[in-house]
Amino acid sequence: MSRIAPSTPARVVTRALPQAVAAEWVKAWSVRSTWWCLACAVVLGVLAAATLAGANATDAVREGGAVRIPASEAVVSATSLLSLDAFGHLVVLPPGEVALDLLRTGVYFALVGVMTVGVGVAMRSAAGTLSVVFMLLMGLPLLLSMTGTGLAVEASLRMPMFAELAFMDSADDLTGGPIPYSAGEGLAWLLAWTAPAMAAGLTVLHRRDA
Repeated sequence: MSRIAPSTPARVVTRALPQAVAAEWVKAWSVRSTWWCLACAVVLGVLAAATLAGANATDAVREGGAVRIPASEAVVSATSLLSLDAFGHLVVLPPGEVALDLLRTGVYFALVGVMTVGVGVAMRSAAGTLSVVFMLLMGLPLLLSMTGTGLAVEASLRMPMFAELAFMDSADDLTGGPIPYSAGEGLAWLLAWTAPAMAAGLTVLHRRDA
């Protein structure tokens, strides 16, 4: 009579991960809070873009010059709410740049989503996950950059917030100077932060749920 070999940890994790993802997917899309959060994100994004659009375009009109605002800037996302001639054609939307920026934005949010899932699985706490992700994405990079010391500023530039700006090839300047690396390196730094978050989540999933 043949004996059934016990499941190895690798097999258990292989089976547990799809089940865990499926369970979280059903939970996320079956509660009202998900839809409320998505709706609020859309509304806040539109309002923020419109505010930035008005401020930038108004400054350009006051200066009396034809200022070309790149597609990667937040002002552009508002011009499809605002007609392009609302500010004297100071804002332009090159189709190629817009398509590339939409692709980069999708990649960035996908990576942030994966990073958040990894942190969430590792911490098993909604509040803790939000705190850690917020500090990684905004809090810690801003704190380090505000110190003004060379090593701290260099470290902040390699964190997700500034890596995203580099990846988006943005002209937004939050550091007093251009980000000292290319869009490709910005993507590499984003991947470098996402990978350990997922590794931590998989490790905890294996130890607790295997």
